[in-house]
This record gives sequence, C-alpha cells and structure tokens, in this order.
Amino acid sequence: MKKITNRILSVLLAMILTVSVISVVPTKAETKVAKAAYLTIEKFTLGQGFLVYPTKVEITEGDTIKTVLDKVAKEEKIDLVYTTTEYGTYLSGIKNADSGKVNIPSEISAMGEFESYGTKYPAPTNTNVRPNTNENGLLSEMTYTDMAGWMVYLNNESSMEGLAAKVKDGDVIRIQFSIYGWGLDLGSADWTTGEKKINLANKDNLYKKIADFKNAEYMKRSKSLMQLSNNVVNVAEKYNASQQEIDGITEAFALLISIYEDGKNAQKEDDAQKAVTPTVAKTSVKTIRNVKGCKAKATAKAVKGASGYEFKYATNKKLKNAVVITTKKTTIKTAKVAKKKTVYVKVRAYVAKNGAYYFGKWSAKKSVKIKK
Repeated sequence: MKKITNRILSVLLAMILTVSVISVVPTKAETKVAKAAYLTIEKFTLGQGFLVYPTKVEITEGDTIKTVLDKVAKEEKIDLVYTTTEYGTYLSGIKNADSGKVNIPSEISAMGEFESYGTKYPAPTNTNVRPNTNENGLLSEMTYTDMAGWMVYLNNESSMEGLAAKVKDGDVIRIQFSIYGWGLDLGSADWTTGEKKINLANKDNLYKKIADFKNAEYMKRSKSLMQLSNNVVNVAEKYNASQQEIDGITEAFALLISIYEDGKNAQKEDDAQKAVTPTVAKTSVKTIRNVKGCKAKATAKAVKGASGYEFKYATNKKLKNAVVITTKKTTIKTAKVAKKKTVYVKVRAYVAKNGAYYFGKWSAKKSVKIKK
C-alpha cells in the first residue's frame, strides 16, 4: 500500500512539474506595429518646393511636433532656429533653407492688399519683395516680407498649440513658409474676418503614400515607379494643385504600388506602366500657311483621347530658341515674323492624367515662307 501511495505521489509530482513547465512557456508574442507620424518642410510660396520631402517618423508616447521636427532635422542635418517667448517656443528660422531664387505663385500676388491693426501690406510679387540678406541662407521670420514666417500645420489645419501640440499615430505635420498674411497664402482664414483668400488642396494622403513607399526596394527596381514618383513630386509641389489632381495622382500611385506589392506581378514592368501611363498617339502638322499680319497658322491632326497639343516653332530648321505653345486646340498662330523668313513648325499631342502630362512623339517639321 505504501509502495502504491509513493507511486501515485510520484506521478502527481511529475504532473505538477509538467504543468509548471508548460505554464511558464511564453505564448507567441504579438507583433507590435510602431506608431509613426509624417512630416514635410515646404517652401511652395517662394516657388522653391520641398526642403524636406514627406518623411515617416517613428513616434513614442508624449512626442510633440517639436520633438518630431527635431528628429527629422537631426537625420537630414538641418539647422533649426528656435525662439522662446512667454507664450512658448516657435520655429523662427532654418539655416541654409533659402535658395535665393524667388518665384511667387501668381495666385498669391493676386490676393491684394492685406490690412492688420491699421497697417496695410501689399501682396508680394517677384518684383516688390525685398532681397534676402540673411547669412547662411537663413529663411526666417520677416525674410522677404514683414508678414513672413514658418507656420505649423497638423492634419491640414493650422496648429493652435504650435510646436507643443501632441502627435498621434498617423498625424501629418507640415512646416510651411508663409509670406502673406501670416498664413493666408497657406489657406488659413483671416483671424479678423474669418474669410480665406484661397482654398488649397489637402495633400495629407498623398504625402503618406510618398513617405511610406519612397524607400521601398521595388521603388529602386521599377522604372515605372521612378517615373511616376517624379510626377507625384511635381504635383505635390504645385502650389495651386486642385483636389482632383492630388486625389488622381494619389490613386495612381497607390494602384501602381499595389501591383508591386503582389509578388506574382513584382517584375511585370509593362503591366505597371499601362496601369497609370496612357499611350499617346503621334500627331502631325496637317496644314501650315501664311496668314495676314506676317504670321503662320498651323493645324495639327487631331488625336483621339488627346487633352491638347504642344507646338514648337522657329525661323531656323533646327528650331533653336523655339517658341513653345501648349493649347487644347489643334490650331495656333505664330507671332509676327519678318517677311521672306521661313517658319518651321512641329507638334506633339499630350494626355493629362492623374495630375501629370504624358506626351506623344514629335511630328516631322513643316514650313511656310512668310510673304504677307
């Protein structure tokens, strides 16, 4: 009986040890997805494009716009200048951020005079802004105009808390340079009237796509993706891009990426190309003739599905220093040309799709001598 009891105890002990061992074996750990925000630094109001392209930044609990900006600045080797007042810390400048070339969008120049607290400020133009004399290419508050400065936007809205705003997973931060109305040129409302001078497209989704996939391995392999990514950036940097343009290029980019994410199609360059890039047929100069006023009138052969035509003309066979006219019509007239000169013209069709322009091949040249 004693032997039986000991045997039972041994079995029970073995079972207890087994259960104990099983209980301490860790379960399969859940994969944690890192939280991230997206950040850009933009100089579109100066016609200088991105300083920092859309970038994905891993964030942790408690991160603010400032801490995210500091992470990107360190990675990109950008020298930020902060100013602290009784109201908090703000970004007052960025060194080596100004190229020195200003090409202010016409929409900003057309905004008219802005009045604030009895002071009237003219709309900035390429000819009335003061030159940047700051050292080290510093782009800062009051550079070019008295209303200039860096503005902080969070999820397509001006950040009321500025750099101190807490950042959540998926947030899009846009650090943008303003030269008119302290943000009126960025689509913000006038704080005195509540009115906007301009409505700009929401680019947040496009920025996320660019940031998520710009470093992907298939981006480096794919000519189609590289070509499209250039078009994407061109549209993204366009100050007055419509929402339709932004949404269109975002959809095209997502479509092409999805093809490459599917392993079965990863090498199918042609399929990816056709998914987003239209084929544009070659056109020709149908007629060219001399018309009154010492001008030439040229007509292109219509191409089905074309959005428009690009004409190029000059008074030399090689078309050096040629005049280029882009139009939705099939016919153009040249400027006045001296009598007895010969005008040479060629043309190509284009298709506008997803915010980008796709051109067909140039036609053969045709010419006409100016007699009247």
